Amino acid sequence: MDELKRKDTKRLAVEREIKILQAAAAHELSPKMPEKAYIKNLSGGGLCIVSDTLIKKGTVIEADVLLRTHGLEKFRAYILAVWSRESEEPGCFETGMQFLGIKQEAFNGLEHYLKQHLN
Repeated sequence: MDELKRKDTKRLAVEREIKILQAAAAHELSPKMPEKAYIKNLSGGGLCIVSDTLIKKGTVIEADVLLRTHGLEKFRAYILAVWSRESEEPGCFETGMQFLGIKQEAFNGLEHYLKQHLN
């Protein structure tokens, strides 16, 4: 996703749980996976997570995204770290994650969820 498109994408500010299952690729970039993490914001293209561990750019993670809402309780996705920085929260880091792999049914549910909450 190019920078202009990314900036134009509406994001939903949420505070939802994300369960990091494992590093799927480039684990040498981020050998330690977060023990605690939550979603700061969410869009159709990806999400921003806040965690207790720095996830370096290029790391691919398999995660369960837990929305706990009607029609879309959770979904599993492969996500790519595209940027990371220290958070304003002490001892935490923010990471911009782009969806790489998500089942079509889950993506449709996510789009529906975002439309309901962004309008």
